[in-house]
Amino acid sequence: MVAVVGGWFVEKRAVAVGLAVAGIGVGTLVLSPVSAALINRWGWRDTYVFFAIGGASVLLLCIPLIDRPPGDGTPQPSRFADALASPVFRRIAMSATALGLALFVPFVFVGQYAKERGIGSVQAAVLVGVLGGSSVVSRVGFGSLVRRFGSFRLYRACLAILGGSFLIWFVAGSSYAMLVAFVLVLGIGYGGFVALSPIVISDRMGVAGLGSILGLLYTSPGVGALVGTPFAGWVIDQTGGYRWTIAICFGCTSVSVALLIGLPVDASGRLERAPEARG
Repeated sequence: MVAVVGGWFVEKRAVAVGLAVAGIGVGTLVLSPVSAALINRWGWRDTYVFFAIGGASVLLLCIPLIDRPPGDGTPQPSRFADALASPVFRRIAMSATALGLALFVPFVFVGQYAKERGIGSVQAAVLVGVLGGSSVVSRVGFGSLVRRFGSFRLYRACLAILGGSFLIWFVAGSSYAMLVAFVLVLGIGYGGFVALSPIVISDRMGVAGLGSILGLLYTSPGVGALVGTPFAGWVIDQTGGYRWTIAICFGCTSVSVALLIGLPVDASGRLERAPEARG
């Protein structure tokens, strides 16, 4: 969907993609507290069934609204080989993997962390909703700032903001206000990461075959989540607390930012165009 939307826009591509991916944040904002209320009333099994039926229905309703971007109508080429052969892309993908090791840990554990400190289940679920809400604002906001500051410069700043949020969690203790501050800052960094990723890649490699390239890129944080979240749970079980897990998450995000240092950036703050994507 990101590739489809990006293909329809040239001048305002960053804003358009930001609006498109803002839907993820809206879903997180609305459905996290709704899911908590449904689980309290119906249990988690029935809640999954409700979401399965509702989610499938919404997706089916979206199908008629999707149209192929302008062009000659030929299928877009697969550019897996181009992406894997690019040292710049590999660095960005490794950075996204390191980020994924930490990014989804709060989604899974911040609610339980809050409940273990006496915060109600719905209030705890609201934390994830706040995370989603702040990510909506940043997805649209950072997209509108690309022309002024450059997509890669903003992308790197978002990863640094995301990493810094774990320092807030580390000192939050049982303060609900501090936990809200943590998820607000995390959401800002997370939303910018999601909104700017396709812009950073298209600036470097062009829009031809963008879907295949983004497929590889988005697999990277998915692999990180596959490993990082259960590992975080294991560390919590072994240590009897969250401090080591939070510290490890901060370390992973620091690695993610460090991997972006030294990549070729032009004067406008964008990644320099790859030679094969010029013209």
